[in-house]
Amino acid sequence: MADEKYEKERKPQPNYPTKEEQAMLFSSQGLGYYYYKIYSLLGTYMDMNEDDKMLVSIWIIGTYFHKQFNSFPYLFANAMKGSGKTRLLKIIANLAKNGGILGSMTEAVMFRTAYGRTLCIDEIENIGAKGQESLGLLLNAAYKKGTDIERMTKKKTLDGEQQIVEKFKVYCPIAMANIKGMENVLGDRCITIILEKSENQKVTKLIENFENEPEFQEIRGGLMRLTEHFGDDANYFGTVFSLWNGYQNKRLEGYAYDNTQFKDLFDKIENTNIAGRYLELFFPMFIISDICSKDVLSELLKFAGNVVNEKMKVDREDNIDVKIYEFIAQYQIHDYVPIAVVLNDFKRFTDLENEPWLNTRFIGRGLRRLNLVSAEKRTSKRMIALNIKKAQEKYKMFSGLDAKDDNDAKTQEDNTTQVNQEDNKEYILSSNSNSGDAQSKLSSMSNTTITTKTSTFTDKEIEEAGYTREYLEKIERGEN
Repeated sequence: MADEKYEKERKPQPNYPTKEEQAMLFSSQGLGYYYYKIYSLLGTYMDMNEDDKMLVSIWIIGTYFHKQFNSFPYLFANAMKGSGKTRLLKIIANLAKNGGILGSMTEAVMFRTAYGRTLCIDEIENIGAKGQESLGLLLNAAYKKGTDIERMTKKKTLDGEQQIVEKFKVYCPIAMANIKGMENVLGDRCITIILEKSENQKVTKLIENFENEPEFQEIRGGLMRLTEHFGDDANYFGTVFSLWNGYQNKRLEGYAYDNTQFKDLFDKIENTNIAGRYLELFFPMFIISDICSKDVLSELLKFAGNVVNEKMKVDREDNIDVKIYEFIAQYQIHDYVPIAVVLNDFKRFTDLENEPWLNTRFIGRGLRRLNLVSAEKRTSKRMIALNIKKAQEKYKMFSGLDAKDDNDAKTQEDNTTQVNQEDNKEYILSSNSNSGDAQSKLSSMSNTTITTKTSTFTDKEIEEAGYTREYLEKIERGEN
């Protein structure tokens, strides 16, 4: 019998698998069998770590089911020259469904040939650069089902030659490789592996003859036979996605989930804390790995958690909006503050003090876009009040999957900060100038607890820092 978890009652359809065909997926000659065959082949021809072999094996099997999913992740291999990225793409092309390797890609080639194929694109560089904008936009959308491209084409009719609208489907599995890395937007649609140059002669001395290798032919033929009735209209996994949404609704409402078929799988996925785009990318892979074996699923869940955690850390480092959240989340001034002061403090916080594009206009727009300005007023200077609490809440979304492990440390830090503030009120002084002893003091005091009194500085020094004496004295009295 097929695994009842993935069965559903429906009327027979021309291209829908029978119960016997469904049962074959879970048999000793089913997906698990071919998973380990692919995993072994990757170990023979590639010097890859265990996690990457697991990921690529699941992804290859997923190409035979990708039309059953609403989205399917791109696979991206980032590697230096001579590290085997082209070999990996050739292996994928010879094992995946209708795979083919391309040395380059244009927008026209993609939208006219993509549907129903697995594209393996080598040396894919500078996507979105001048002349490649359309291809970049197309790739950004083609990982998700439902993206159609419309083009005007000439057709001969009874009334003569006419321009008509022709639609092209572009949703397909895509594996890519390059040396430079992937730009951020497209990278968010990819699951990335890193290949290193190998000195293992058991691998490097093997000649590539994948098209004629019996093992490759056995795997490809076996997977085609297993999945030949999983057509476009089968929607075999559609119920799983609906049940997942029901699981989430009950969880958020505080009710127990009563579908025992999927509860174990859903609980395991939920425990990873993966959400949003990352969940969208990995969910099809979780389903495939669950059919292969429980051990494969467990390894993939662990791998996915590590990948997403690392991506969140990169987002914190590279994404300017995340940096703004992080900066405001730890800001100490709760009263009105000159926007020039916020800018100067932010520059030092991000080590971007010499960037001309980072000005009061930029930081002001960023704060408003993120709804972090709770109030504004104009005196001699432009003053804003910051929504620090909201920044703290939003930053938690980007603080990584290890945020739960940091709660105790954060609580202790908050308690220490509160004690320090009671003993010695702090304020942040900033300066646009680095000249003079007083100005050096001003520029070095950001985000530190200080004992220096306002009376130490002249009116000119305070004005250049973007403050007023009245404002600083108010903070010094503890009225912030």
